[in-house]
Amino acid sequence: MEQKEEEKYEEETVKAEVEAFRANQTALAEEATLREMASYSQNSARSYQSNMQTYNKKKVSVQKTMSTRTQEIKQVTKDLASAKPEDKEKLQKRITQLNTENERDKTMLENDEKDLAEQDKKVKEFEEITKKQEEVAKKAEKAAGEVEKKVSVSQDNIIKNCAKQSEGKKKEQKK
Repeated sequence: MEQKEEEKYEEETVKAEVEAFRANQTALAEEATLREMASYSQNSARSYQSNMQTYNKKKVSVQKTMSTRTQEIKQVTKDLASAKPEDKEKLQKRITQLNTENERDKTMLENDEKDLAEQDKKVKEFEEITKKQEEVAKKAEKAAGEVEKKVSVSQDNIIKNCAKQSEGKKKEQKK
């Protein structure tokens, strides 16, 4: 009877140890995944911040250039009113060229803003995914801890059973 009980406790302990090993492996894998995701998330956020700073500097410079062109357009338009007929075509071409350059720069800035908005969206999505992974890693670690408790209980049962057997043998020897 005691032998069967001991075998039962040993079998429970082995099963619990296997389960604990698997739980620990899962917890380690989830933690490693979390570290990778957090690193990627931080790098993405830094890249976004850097791109935003670059864009803001570029925007200021481009807006100054566009403003200068707009002033030139106003001046050329004034000159056009009093220009000789042979010069009017040349001035009109200059106005068209300046307007085209301003439109090109405006489109470039709009595209940069769209790209930054998309990058910001991706950064936020990845931050959210990282938060979820953090929860998964915490749950895996907690589960591993719970399984470790099972192992301890099983091992305690073996020790108690051995002590019980030992005490039984001492009583038999006294008789």
